Amino acid sequence: MDFLRQPEGEALAGELRRWNCEAFNRGFWGVHLLGGQYNAGGFRVPLLPTLRHTRYQGWMVGGGISYGYHWYLGAHWNLEATVGLGYIYTRYDRFECYRCGRVTGRDEHHGYWGPTRVGISVVYLFNHK
Repeated sequence: MDFLRQPEGEALAGELRRWNCEAFNRGFWGVHLLGGQYNAGGFRVPLLPTLRHTRYQGWMVGGGISYGYHWYLGAHWNLEATVGLGYIYTRYDRFECYRCGRVTGRDEHHGYWGPTRVGISVVYLFNHK
C-alpha cells in the first residue's frame, strides 16, 4: 500500500462562543482559529483536481466566524450543528507526482476565502442539570 495515497498531517482548531439565549441551548455565534501541517497527493478530490498527480507538503493557519445550533435531547445528551466562513493562508512545496521527490514549486503560498468549518456533533454534558 502506498502511504502517500492518504493525506497525512496534524491540525489544531479552537472556538470561542457567544450563546444567543442560555449556554448549551439553541443558537450561538463563534470565532474560530485553526492551523496545521499536511502532506497530501495521489488521490481524487472533486474541488482539487491537481491532487491526482501532484503532492503538496506545507502548513496552514486561518480563522473565521461561525454560527451553530444546539438541540436538547435529554438530561445530558445534545446534538449540535455548526458552519463557519473565514480565511486560510497556506505555504507549501509542490512535487511533480505523489511518489516522486522532484520539487516543481518551492515556498509557494495561497490564500483561501470560504467555508472553514462544518460539523455535526453529539454532545454529552457532565454535571448538567
